[in-house]
Amino acid sequence: MKRELPLLLLILGVHLGLGYLYQLSNGIICFTELSFLAVGGILFWGALYQPLKRLTTKMIGKDALTNRSLLGLSGIGLLTSILNLFFCQLFLITCFGFLFNCESPSFNTLTASLTNNVAGNLLCYAALITTFVQNREWPPLEVASQDFAILESRYILLQHQNASVKVLLRDISHVTVSHNAITVHTKERRYVKYQSLKAFQEELKCSKFQRVHRSTLVNMAQVLEVRPNANGDGTLLLNNGEKIRFSRAYKASMLAHFQEPST
Repeated sequence: MKRELPLLLLILGVHLGLGYLYQLSNGIICFTELSFLAVGGILFWGALYQPLKRLTTKMIGKDALTNRSLLGLSGIGLLTSILNLFFCQLFLITCFGFLFNCESPSFNTLTASLTNNVAGNLLCYAALITTFVQNREWPPLEVASQDFAILESRYILLQHQNASVKVLLRDISHVTVSHNAITVHTKERRYVKYQSLKAFQEELKCSKFQRVHRSTLVNMAQVLEVRPNANGDGTLLLNNGEKIRFSRAYKASMLAHFQEPST
């Protein structure tokens, strides 16, 4: 949260400045009230920082916003901003009652609502979401380079017509599962192996092979295009022209490996 804190404090400062201007126009200025609102806001957003980060990562993953995720995050932003308003008012009432045994001289529902306005809290929320998206994490370049080296050099043995065939990992486009067998797809042919998809992925020991669906494993080095739908699912276009459906449940981890190593 250290990187986001200066931005959050700046937004809170602007927010409190607007609150002060409202108090000034109302003819009642109370810096103590503004200070308590600032402390309440920091406590509120600080407590929600990690939950919001996890929720944001889950909803939009590590790529870009979709219409569905944008709508969902907007709803969450409005809800959290309203909750912040009530939390700060409760915090203000409690502090004044405990410390001074009185109410704020400028406090009433309308004044407090406009001083601690929803728009200011939405700015705080938007600032946090922006930093979550901008600071998304990608695999280290050296790890990505190692993965491509593994694709070029490593092979597995697969059975075809009673013969064992060396198949380079780079030649595998994707793997599908049906019942208790998997089908390994290459440009030349398909290989059937009686093994679970999870066990096969672990056997490959290369992170370029990513689950994109509960029944599909894809070599991300062979992906040309990622075409998301409005609901978060989508289609992958492979080098061989095949189109593979992906699920939004695997979208974040999948896209983290959709990149080339630096040369």
